Amino acid sequence: MLSYQHVYHAGNFADAHKHWVLSLLLQALCKKSTPWRYLETHAGRGDYDLTSEEAQKTSEWTAGILPLMQAKGTCPPEFDAYLAAVRGLNPDAGKLTRYPGSPAIAAGFLRETDQLALCELHPKEYAELKRQFGRNRQIHVHQRDGFEGVMAMSPPPEKRGLVMIDPSYELKDDYQRIPAYVSKLTKKWSNAVIAIWYPVLAEKRHEQMLELMRQLPLHKTLRSELILTPVARGMYGSGMLVINPPWRLDKQLQAGWAHLSEALRGDPKASCSADWLIAE
Repeated sequence: MLSYQHVYHAGNFADAHKHWVLSLLLQALCKKSTPWRYLETHAGRGDYDLTSEEAQKTSEWTAGILPLMQAKGTCPPEFDAYLAAVRGLNPDAGKLTRYPGSPAIAAGFLRETDQLALCELHPKEYAELKRQFGRNRQIHVHQRDGFEGVMAMSPPPEKRGLVMIDPSYELKDDYQRIPAYVSKLTKKWSNAVIAIWYPVLAEKRHEQMLELMRQLPLHKTLRSELILTPVARGMYGSGMLVINPPWRLDKQLQAGWAHLSEALRGDPKASCSADWLIAE
């Protein structure tokens, strides 16, 4: 239950998709002067060492963030904030050695009035998260079950904010648990922007989760998926659901899809899509 460590997968194609969408959501929050709070159920580490033994063992980042950083041609402005977060950890433009996790990306958007609340249960991951952010008074790190923690902290005093739900899905019942969880969370905090990442696996377990989500009385819910060549076993795609998405998020994703697909041209069958799981 506590075996997953994201360092083995940091910066892979799913991270490139997930963290790009996350950066667009955080940008939208900052368009208004009123404060916001970011809450995350499964924070992992703040950032990841791509030269570590764990990251080098899989080198998944070489088929994700690396080709996106090296992509030729004009990069759409929709990627500016996300790629700036990566460059901020890598001052040597020709060498990629670190990758920002979602806590580091969110921290980069903090203004004086904003707050982060990060939940992480894994002892090693929590210790690293605490080391990186423990002295920042705007960032609150909790070693607790993220589903329970975020629910207990909702709604926050700021009333505006973003919830990131990003479990490892090691537990198969997460696909059923998340729709039930979202149903309760939206009753407590109806105007929260809720982002949910999910893997697209050969077993297609995500389809049941999406069908359960469709049955909920939710506001507009945007779905975006990055799909690679299907495989007989394992993950071949990345999905993001965004409940209460900011205005024009769908247009921003559509504007960037071609660039993301081109960067991942190593897989000629890579495809991207954005549609409404639940329309208004």
